[in-house]
Amino acid sequence: MAIHQTRSRVPGPHADVAEDTSSSTGLSSNPQDTLGNQAIQDQVAGLTGRTFNRILGAADGDTTTAGQTFGKDELKRYIEEQLEFAKGEWFSGSKVSGAADGILAELDHDGDGRVSWEEFQTFRGRMLATIAPGLSEGASAADIQRRAMDVFASLQSDEMDFQRVEEHTRDQLPEDKDHRDLIAQLGALLLLDAADLDEQSVSTRDRALSEAEWLNAAEEFSSITT
Repeated sequence: MAIHQTRSRVPGPHADVAEDTSSSTGLSSNPQDTLGNQAIQDQVAGLTGRTFNRILGAADGDTTTAGQTFGKDELKRYIEEQLEFAKGEWFSGSKVSGAADGILAELDHDGDGRVSWEEFQTFRGRMLATIAPGLSEGASAADIQRRAMDVFASLQSDEMDFQRVEEHTRDQLPEDKDHRDLIAQLGALLLLDAADLDEQSVSTRDRALSEAEWLNAAEEFSSITT
């Protein structure tokens, strides 16, 4: 299995969240920075493919959606209905809209307002940098698994629930990061929805990741199956 060369500069899924404001985070806009020199597979599969399909509104196991794209409307639906981001909060509509704008700004590399399967590969690196932050360029599969295990163990829990994932994501953000709490909340929900394998009938916020799920996600997000 080929391993991404993942940058340790900015960990986690850092879509800026603003109330009705689209903003860029300064993260790399080139999907090859996440993929290294790996070719992007045509078939939509794995945890990355499942998330891509959920944003599209397609079935989780649909492997034929590589030619499709999503935009802000699809992102808003996914964030609001699937992730239940900002549910019950003041100005929830504005927060959902701002979150969609931030994610779109990171993933839409050609600026056409739509995100393709190829562009969506950056999502892998964002998730990996939360699960196993601080990886060096060219990290091996063993290095990635070891780092992921160390992170899980350092949090001193049998499983990673929403609160722990949110705190872990927040700890990786700069202290002066705008909308830090909302970014951590969104990042935690994204990871829980992407990596969970056995609680699909449960609200995303009520799920938890076991060590096996954490390590499985580290493996999947660091590789391309060809």
